[in-house]
Amino acid sequence: KRAGEIDLSSFTGHDIQAVVDLQYENEGRKEKFSTAPTAVTINSDVGLEVRREKKDQGGREVSVISWLLTNTFHDLKDIRVEGEWYGDATLDEAAATVPAGAIQVDAANKKIVWLVPTMSTTVDVLALQFPLTINKKNSTQTTLTGKVKLRARDAVTGEEMAVVGNEIPL
Repeated sequence: KRAGEIDLSSFTGHDIQAVVDLQYENEGRKEKFSTAPTAVTINSDVGLEVRREKKDQGGREVSVISWLLTNTFHDLKDIRVEGEWYGDATLDEAAATVPAGAIQVDAANKKIVWLVPTMSTTVDVLALQFPLTINKKNSTQTTLTGKVKLRARDAVTGEEMAVVGNEIPL
């Protein structure tokens, strides 16, 4: 089946034993080949989307950055999303919208970390938003933020998952 044809929420378990059976004809004889069982663990379908909305505030360019965390299969725990920004820009921590957990901003090293203890499957999206104000443009700078890294633990399987979100170009 194709990924779009599978509804993970209808699964009753997370461990699968997969076997491939291959039937073919060889010189008029029917042959059959089977692989050894392969164990597959179905982890949660956690996703991360990075968005940017540009605004002008008093002649200064402000980029409102959104990190959208999605999940529908298993609850998540120990969620850590982190990123960094470049150039002469300031992150306004007080203006951030934090839907769950907390953020840690290291302005000196231009890093932000979003820590969320748990995300239930009853919440399909968590969206962190924070503004980055560009203080002075650099004509050689091509990206505003680096790739965003997400780590989370599947509460059912216990497996740690990692997802990388896109960088934001200028």
